[in-house]
Amino acid sequence: MFNSSITADDAFVGPIRLQKSSRRPAGSPESFIYLRGAQVYAGSFQRGALVRIVTGCVCLFQTLRDGRRQILDVLGPGQIFGAGQIFGAGLCATVSLGAVAMAETQLEEINGEIDASGRADILQRLLGRSRAHATLLGLKTVPEKTATALLDLATQFPITGVDAARNTSSFKLHLTRADLADWLGMTLETVSRCLNDFKRNGLIEFDRPSVITILKRDTLLSIASGRHTPEETKHPERLP
Repeated sequence: MFNSSITADDAFVGPIRLQKSSRRPAGSPESFIYLRGAQVYAGSFQRGALVRIVTGCVCLFQTLRDGRRQILDVLGPGQIFGAGQIFGAGLCATVSLGAVAMAETQLEEINGEIDASGRADILQRLLGRSRAHATLLGLKTVPEKTATALLDLATQFPITGVDAARNTSSFKLHLTRADLADWLGMTLETVSRCLNDFKRNGLIEFDRPSVITILKRDTLLSIASGRHTPEETKHPERLP
């Protein structure tokens, strides 16, 4: 879990550029590497820059003055976000916006690669994820939230090599259970209980907290989409 003790007054005092990429060919985009837990500030890039995640994981978040935190999105390799999204958060007296690397992460500027149409597509994709997250927070049940998150993370952070015989897939979980709670609007205890319920009922498996294997993807999709009543999702072992 990353440090959520930053307040709006002292956040965004400057970039933390832990390591500049040393293998950047002449003329290629500006690229930086951040260690796990490092705050990703827009000051590392040009104002308004579009940034692509080359490797790793980034969480976009907001923090209230009293320390409460909401993770707004979790982004993996290939995802693009704007430095302007996390610029100027100190102008707000009540909310601090930011981004943090949840694993060793390489980011690069891509301004020269994207035209106006491409920027519009990126914005539309980000807005789509924002709408989906708002729906998740406002309407979905605990099992629906958890299933939605697992499927999203499995798509973004797959571990190569699927067991075709079992038709399973595994992914790297860069978030702690507490991070998942801050993303899904639940308590740590509720997240842990739901993951353990899914595991006990054969939907997922994990021996380590950081690697999760999906055993019944179709069932998770069914739960995530709300095709079952809240009472039915309390007993996922009864679902197909």
